[in-house]
Amino acid sequence: MYEGRASSDDAFIRNMDMYCTGKVNATLYVPDDKSKPIVFRADTNKDGKVDAWVFDEDRDGRWDYSLWDTDFDGKPDLKGFHPDGKLEPSRYEKYQLKS
Repeated sequence: MYEGRASSDDAFIRNMDMYCTGKVNATLYVPDDKSKPIVFRADTNKDGKVDAWVFDEDRDGRWDYSLWDTDFDGKPDLKGFHPDGKLEPSRYEKYQLKS
């Protein structure tokens, strides 16, 4: 769909259509600042809003953790753990945003 620079010109992005709907429903975001994590954002329920965020905190090509908005209210409710580095978490824990 699109691969290139973010509109803010501070990262490489790749927009994807994972469900063959003709719409962007996932984005890989790779910041130029190497102290910031690589982030994969996805719309898993196809409502046009991001509800999953997967992070490669140390930028080693292996996913470290993820946040999931399972009730689709715009706020994450679960944190996923990725000890094997794969995109799908091996376990989840309840997550609450810090205020």
